[in-house]
Amino acid sequence: MGLLLAGVDWLQGNPRSAGTVAIFSLLGLGVIALSRRLPYSKLPAHMLCSLALAAMILSRVYFGRGGIPFWVVIVPILAAILIGIRSAVIWGVISTLALLILNTAVPFREGFVDPAVVTASLIALLWVTTLLVAGLMQANDRIVRSLETARHEAQKANAAKSRFLARVSHELRTPMTGIIGLTEALSDSDLPSTPRMYVETLRQTQSSLIHIINDIIDLSQVEAGQLVIQPRAFELPELIKQVDHLYQDRAFRADLNWKCEIEADVPRWIRGDPGRIRQVLHNFLSNAFKFTQTGGIHLRVAVANENGEEISLLFEVGDTGHGVPLSDQKSLFSEFGQLDPSASGSGLGLAINKRLVEAMDGIIGLDSEAGQGSRFWFELPLLRSTEPSVRMAPALTQQIPSLQPLEVLVAEDHTLTQKVARIMLEGLGCSVTIAANGLEAVEWVKQKSFDLILMDCRMPEMDGLEATQQIHRELPKDQRPPIVALTAQAIKGDRERCLAAGMDDYLAKPFTRDQLMGVLTRWGPT
Repeated sequence: MGLLLAGVDWLQGNPRSAGTVAIFSLLGLGVIALSRRLPYSKLPAHMLCSLALAAMILSRVYFGRGGIPFWVVIVPILAAILIGIRSAVIWGVISTLALLILNTAVPFREGFVDPAVVTASLIALLWVTTLLVAGLMQANDRIVRSLETARHEAQKANAAKSRFLARVSHELRTPMTGIIGLTEALSDSDLPSTPRMYVETLRQTQSSLIHIINDIIDLSQVEAGQLVIQPRAFELPELIKQVDHLYQDRAFRADLNWKCEIEADVPRWIRGDPGRIRQVLHNFLSNAFKFTQTGGIHLRVAVANENGEEISLLFEVGDTGHGVPLSDQKSLFSEFGQLDPSASGSGLGLAINKRLVEAMDGIIGLDSEAGQGSRFWFELPLLRSTEPSVRMAPALTQQIPSLQPLEVLVAEDHTLTQKVARIMLEGLGCSVTIAANGLEAVEWVKQKSFDLILMDCRMPEMDGLEATQQIHRELPKDQRPPIVALTAQAIKGDRERCLAAGMDDYLAKPFTRDQLMGVLTRWGPT
């Protein structure tokens, strides 16, 4: 800008003015360059204020003789912005002295009011402006500090909440292992019809409880920024078929109509996170069944948009429940947001759905009117894919007759989990040794040969990670049994820490007999 003004002065026939403006402009650019090399120094800012004041004094003396120097207020304002309030006061004093000297040395043009009045007015204007800017900057600093404090407190509160949720879920997962194991043992026993009905009810209840625990874990992961999305190629119709089979029976028992459809143009193989898609569908469907007493529920999958390999799929769940008033719809996607406080469930499912869909770069919504039912939907950007060359092994759902009896060491400090692990493993024909902590596990490994070690991660005396590292040091590789982590953490980074410590696999609590049998099959001797 200064160089532009210098050019204008030159064209107007004022070479001296143009040269002066150009010199000060170049000096100003040099000071700005210096400030970049000294980002934490106040020297460049003081130099810039000095240049500004010098330029204005020269302009007053040589080119603006007789004019009123209103520009004098600029220097302390510049100092306040660049350096701070204390420096603004110092430069205000310097500017005041410069003003007094100039107005004494350089007379005003004839016809001006009393010079003393002009000088006093300019000094008053300078200090009023300086103090006003200083006050505004102080207020701004207070606001910034208060916002920073509030942000810090909010971060601390969120971190504390995440730690609390993770801790609660951890404490719930360990006893849930016992409940699941003992329920499965009861189911396998020869029970009369009435007790068997009680056991089946218990199985359904534990399934709901596990779902709530998983919701808590997911929420803690979301709050901690640890939510993991794992895209891979998968068969979408197969996923929808599994969901269909699961809810057909539930609809039959609830005397509701059930319809599941996938449009013909939906590709068979896509790339996305099937586990998270299934989770969102389960949360929507569980919510629909919870609030629908008559009529029916439907699940539909359709193509929303496509562009070459990119494809957006629309998933929608409709029901004939009592509907949601428009004023209450936004609160449904917040944590613990339920219209009916007496309804069962954690109130976390829809909030987690919103976070999951957003993490997958999708959009989520609700179309509903009170008394007219609801339509929950989400749209995901995905990629077309092809059938992978290596298919995932199907889940184990029944005992494998060829499973060999194994010598298994269970390192676990929780007595109920010890009992359940023994019941499950002995039911699969294994011989079981129990260690109550990592130290005992290391001692047992020195004394006896095992086919497999199930190692809890959190134990007294010595935790599972340290015990694993000690076993690696004690035994050569060809004599070392596979070590599978047992953990109730089940959060991002937990699996990686176990594998980094030398463990071979990972089994999250609560685990079922089928999951345990899968571990034995993978790691047992062939």
